[in-house]
Amino acid sequence: MNKFLSDYLEDKLSVSKFPIFWDKPNNCEDFIVEEITNDGHLIELNKRYQKQDSAIPNKKFHLHFAMQKTNWSTNDALRAITRQLRIGKKRYSYAGTKDKHAISTQVASLFAVRKQDMERLRIKDITILGMWYENDKIRMGDLIGNRFTITINRAHKIREEVLKKIEDGKNKKRKQGIFLPNYFGLQRFGSSRHNTHIIGYHILKGEFDKAIWNYLAYQKGETNEKAIEFRKILVGYDEIHNINERHWNKLIRECPKHLRYEKILMSHLAKPTRRNDFVNALKKLPRGILLMFIHAIQSWIFNEEIRRRINDDNITPLENEKTCGIDSFGFPDISNIIKTPKSNVSNTRFTLVNIIGYTSKINNYEKSILDEIGISTNDFKIKKMPELSSKGTMRTLTTPVIGLEITNEENNSKVRFSLPSGSYATSIMAQLIQTR
Repeated sequence: MNKFLSDYLEDKLSVSKFPIFWDKPNNCEDFIVEEITNDGHLIELNKRYQKQDSAIPNKKFHLHFAMQKTNWSTNDALRAITRQLRIGKKRYSYAGTKDKHAISTQVASLFAVRKQDMERLRIKDITILGMWYENDKIRMGDLIGNRFTITINRAHKIREEVLKKIEDGKNKKRKQGIFLPNYFGLQRFGSSRHNTHIIGYHILKGEFDKAIWNYLAYQKGETNEKAIEFRKILVGYDEIHNINERHWNKLIRECPKHLRYEKILMSHLAKPTRRNDFVNALKKLPRGILLMFIHAIQSWIFNEEIRRRINDDNITPLENEKTCGIDSFGFPDISNIIKTPKSNVSNTRFTLVNIIGYTSKINNYEKSILDEIGISTNDFKIKKMPELSSKGTMRTLTTPVIGLEITNEENNSKVRFSLPSGSYATSIMAQLIQTR
């Protein structure tokens, strides 16, 4: 690796130490995700889901609908629907994204679309399970969780301690299920290269040239052969400052078509007057992509704190650390947040840990992690890119795994459980199964 792609930094910010690696099944039928709505209703596979209309079609109504899709990401499915309806993509909204390589159900909404228009839709592997009119749109977060049904090879072995917890739960007739560390899943760090947090780190440090170089040239984990060859060519330049206008134009011509964001970055830097204009080059990318980089480094810090606290057997709330209650579904109730003295910890509450931002009041674990990687809370106020600044928020240190069932069949086993929104089934499976 060249000097601009630091082996030292990659080792320091490694994701391999977290128990979040699990190979999802290749078949969509083996990974089923069913959304649980805010009022606790499960959008079940192949079942009609209908609600009473609470609005009449007028100029400001919203059509809510439950859909089932196979091998479609949420955004791609909704774009396909809006294309067939011949309306703009800004008119759709949804509560949460679902895995593409899965069969999934979820609720979404469309502004000012009538039921009769939706009934004419014919899109392969997308089924509308029900429709109703509402006065407001679906908003991100308007769900309490998801139920997962995952088929695994019988060769996989469920951890003994997990089986014991399930049995203990049956004996005590508990509905809460079991509690596991709430790690962010591997997909939080990128689909294959797992370097989004490193790019975010460089942005926090104000090293915008290195952020772009890592996005362009980092090749570890790359799966596309043309992309591998292209990134190898880039690495040969050693660093971004060694590339001039002629080189950039040559690289743009050689860049594989599917690397469109890479082309956007290079096209900006190819102009002689913009050779070192790294901040504005990054700003050419969609804000959602840029925020993903910041969220990834926040997620890495969170995962590292969980890892260290588990190693220290210290997952109960620290003094003055916040906790939240448990709602009627067994999920964290973030409307019920209090500071809990260490001497008064209740097992009916979840410990809340910082997703660090510039307003976060950090504990000793977080201070140690930030010191080791050389950043501070103030770095999350990004002066040159204020639109990426993050105040910080909180996340539960553990997550409830509700209704965990393991059913053994002839050649496979089915694992079924429900998780609150924001928790990763892939991370939970990595902890349930004896992996590497």
